[in-house]
Amino acid sequence: MTKSRLILLVAGASLAFAAVVVPAAAQNCWTDVTVPQSCAPGVFHLLQFKNNCAGGQRTVNTCVKWITGTSAGLVNRLGGSAAGGQVATITPGLCTAGDIRYTYRADGAPPACP
Repeated sequence: MTKSRLILLVAGASLAFAAVVVPAAAQNCWTDVTVPQSCAPGVFHLLQFKNNCAGGQRTVNTCVKWITGTSAGLVNRLGGSAAGGQVATITPGLCTAGDIRYTYRADGAPPACP
C-alpha cells in the first residue's frame, strides 16, 4: 500500500467516525396549542402542545410558575409526550389554586426556569 492510499484510508475512517459521533440537530417539533379556558371549581389548567414531527413518541418539557394563590412563587418542571401529529397535555394543577405562567422550547428540551 502506498503512502497516499494509507492517508486517504485514515482520512476516510476519521470522517466516517465523526459522522457517527456528531449528534443529530434538535428538531423544533412542538407548537403550543393551549386554548384559554374559564376557571371553575374542579377544572384543571390544561397546557397542550402539538408534536409536528413524524415518528414515535417525543417529550415536551415545560417550566410552570404559579403567580397567584397559595402556591404563588412555586416553580415546577413538568413534561408530556405524544406521537407525531398528536397533542401532549400537561395539567399543572387546579385553576382555582391560582394563575400560572409557563415556558417551553419548540425542540422539547427543558426550558430555563425563572
